[in-house]
Amino acid sequence: GVLIAVDTKYTTNLIDLNDFLDIEFVGVSIELGKSKLFVTCSYIPPSSSLDIYNQHLSAINLITEKMKDSDRILILGDFNMPSIRWLPMPDSEALIPLPSEMNSTQYTFDVINSLCDLNLYQINSVKIPS
Repeated sequence: GVLIAVDTKYTTNLIDLNDFLDIEFVGVSIELGKSKLFVTCSYIPPSSSLDIYNQHLSAINLITEKMKDSDRILILGDFNMPSIRWLPMPDSEALIPLPSEMNSTQYTFDVINSLCDLNLYQINSVKIPS
């Protein structure tokens, strides 16, 4: 399952995505003065179909369409894409997939490209042993 917990001192709104009830996805907006922080959390089970990945991407796209220039988004969760090896970007905490890994499956290519099109990057400092 997925969960986002926010301190009650913040004004929050659950993002209603009734069209996506068959995926494990939740989103909230948190009011931060004149801007909002949108936070999503996804869980995609291992060996999920391309349709499941596309539903998560559609949900993320719907949220980004609600955003103003001053708003920010944080996407959390487990996308279960273990075949991708990630490399750190120079002078950044962001990670990028090895180019040779991008074509390992069609959904890998579609998901990574869709997130990059939204100017989103993975940030993860947890090192997993090879």
